[in-house]
Amino acid sequence: MRSTEARTAGLLAAAKKRKSTWPSQRDASVPTGTTARIRDRRGLSVLAKCCSYRPIHTMRRLVLLLFTVAAFVVASPPASLASHDPQLPERTPIDGYVPVAKETPQETTLRMQVEYPKNRPAAGVPTLLIYQGYTHKLDFAAPGGYVHGGQFHQGEFRRWAAEQGYALMVVSVRGAGCSGGSYDFLSKQEAEDGEDVIEWITTEKKQTPLKEKTWSNGKVAMIGDSYGGFEQLPVAAEQPDGLVAIAPGVPIADLYRDAAYPGGISNTLLPAQFSQAVLTDALPQAPHESLGSINPDPRKDDPNRPECLRNQTGAPVGLTGTSAAFSVAHRWDDDAMRKRAPGARIAEIKVPTLTHVAWQDPVLGSRAIVNLPRVGGPFHAVLSNGDHGLADSARARARLQEFLDFYVRGIDNGFGARAPIEVWWESQRGADPDGSDGTRIGDVVPRWTSGLSRMPATQARETTLFLSKGGELRSEHGVGGPDRYQYVGGSGQYRGGALPDQPDWSDPPDPGKSLVYTSAPLEKDLVVLGSGSLDLWLDSTAIDTDVQAVLTEVRPNEADPGEEPQEMYVQAGWLRASHRKLDDRSTPTRPFHTHQQQDAEPLTPLKPELMRVEIRPFGHVFRAGSRLRVFIEAPPRTTGNWSFESLPGPAENRVYHDSEHPSALRLETLPGQAAPVGHATCGTVIRQPCRATTVPTAEQASP
Repeated sequence: MRSTEARTAGLLAAAKKRKSTWPSQRDASVPTGTTARIRDRRGLSVLAKCCSYRPIHTMRRLVLLLFTVAAFVVASPPASLASHDPQLPERTPIDGYVPVAKETPQETTLRMQVEYPKNRPAAGVPTLLIYQGYTHKLDFAAPGGYVHGGQFHQGEFRRWAAEQGYALMVVSVRGAGCSGGSYDFLSKQEAEDGEDVIEWITTEKKQTPLKEKTWSNGKVAMIGDSYGGFEQLPVAAEQPDGLVAIAPGVPIADLYRDAAYPGGISNTLLPAQFSQAVLTDALPQAPHESLGSINPDPRKDDPNRPECLRNQTGAPVGLTGTSAAFSVAHRWDDDAMRKRAPGARIAEIKVPTLTHVAWQDPVLGSRAIVNLPRVGGPFHAVLSNGDHGLADSARARARLQEFLDFYVRGIDNGFGARAPIEVWWESQRGADPDGSDGTRIGDVVPRWTSGLSRMPATQARETTLFLSKGGELRSEHGVGGPDRYQYVGGSGQYRGGALPDQPDWSDPPDPGKSLVYTSAPLEKDLVVLGSGSLDLWLDSTAIDTDVQAVLTEVRPNEADPGEEPQEMYVQAGWLRASHRKLDDRSTPTRPFHTHQQQDAEPLTPLKPELMRVEIRPFGHVFRAGSRLRVFIEAPPRTTGNWSFESLPGPAENRVYHDSEHPSALRLETLPGQAAPVGHATCGTVIRQPCRATTVPTAEQASP
């Protein structure tokens, strides 16, 4: 971290030097009615004529990948988001640019918008900062407001922020939207820019380039989810002066394992979606509607338009900075991949942290909770079943507000007496029965909650169930010869798209292309919280294979005991067999694979090898009378926002479960913990759909 004195001197010098940064001092504009050949910072050779833009040549394969996924990106604000609320307390908006990396070759400006209470105290107010890469139209006043980041700055949250005396600021990272510079996903420069933004906020009262009275009291907290969530981690690791807390919602921490290459298998769709969303919003002007952009162009009368156009056509760097290009170039967890991991320097984060993690998040998954507890400051978390919008729910916002008031404003509101880890069990949509949480219909409401002092839980124990003949899952070691199934790439169970609470999971797996193992009915509740490991002794006719493990609960049909049992989705995990080498950070319930190229080991056909499939962290109660079930199969082509790169096939795989090859399912459980309520009704638990159980274990193929 650079010294405060050096930073302040640079900021003051830049404030005098770079007057064109601010909307009230704009002097240049992009010529209209003329055609110029330019090479913009996205590396596209273009012909630009005021409000037109035509790509001439591109990195063909990457561009095809990026724009093919346009259909997967939402092209308009979700209907659930609150529109602009005229009843919000009176606020003062500021719209402009923040200078970063001053007096260096990387110097540029980042697009920002801030609003703060008009009747603020003379000492200023704390600032809530959202720093991410999705949009250049940071327009709080527009219908729907600023859409990326969900409800953090919509309706109720904006009202609360203004009423409680917070400024709310949104900044686009370099190369995104109207920000200058070259986009470079999760680079060190991106983190240092975030540090510059925070220190600019905290020294704003010394420069006042907008000729406005100061709003900042010198305290900044970062908030936001998804991109705006994980971007907080590298910025906080820079330890910027003035940053007092962060609240990363539904983030990732380990770039390779959490999302880019789950189990070593390339996730081709997610990086392409990230890249498409950023690049589309950063194209100069006209193509936004045709390319499915989330936000329209800056208003033609917007005084920030000239600088936006200058920034968008100014930096001569290509598409290599996108997440899609990076993931294609780095197929192993190499040094470059590790350095760009949001949690690479997580222990250097010293400020209080609050995160929300959804077990079945179809966009970024739940694995961030493996690394986030290693922050160097106070750690708090809300953990729940659910989707990528968990942090946007009213109940989640209530926890965020308590966290901010406690750590940022110093209010003794009881937050410090809460258990640091709050677990929401069997969360559904609906209102609290007594309304005490102020929740609305449609918000996330857990059926019950519990508190922990840490993760993994202090009281956690390993529970092991062994695979055995006839599709049994049992407490004793397995017996019998190996079971076989056909590996066919893309044939595994598909779990719907990213948006619905109850994704389509109705199609049963093909018994010939999967194996299934089921326990006897449980005598008492089994409460699982944490990671799992499916330890398989497996051989194949191929030199490599991919494994998907799907964990489910087979429940008695309480509505109609005479009907077939119902099966509820719980969690999944993945592994490419050649990536099976383990790191010494592995535990009995959480394998940690090295994913190093030098550790890759092909299979010897028909020779069984031990491979441990990491089942993503989750919390679930398998209730007395239910059965545990695990499927072994190939990954699907697409599930949620993920798309798996398949290996050539078909091939025949065999799973062994004798005394010399003890294949087993190992789970992290909480002994003595019991659920205070019975089974949740099928179809009500968010992202955990049910179906009729149609796979008879007796028909499993064995020699």
